[in-house]
Amino acid sequence: MKLKVVFRRAARAEFLDDAARYAELRADLGLDFVIEIDRCTSLISERPQEYPVVCQRYPHAGFRSVFTSAPNPIVLWS
Repeated sequence: MKLKVVFRRAARAEFLDDAARYAELRADLGLDFVIEIDRCTSLISERPQEYPVVCQRYPHAGFRSVFTSAPNPIVLWS
């Protein structure tokens, strides 16, 4: 069963800041970052029991907490 991934407000703000910072370094790097985080959240959504997920191309971009006791997991950006 694939679970819905929800970013809390602070987590979403941090994610967007990081994406903008990467885009400033190189235009396509911001998009690449977003795609990699999407891949990671998809893995968490499909297999939350295998948490933690490490984003291979952006290893510092991890996930602090994943709560799966609620109907939807809540992913907090670290």
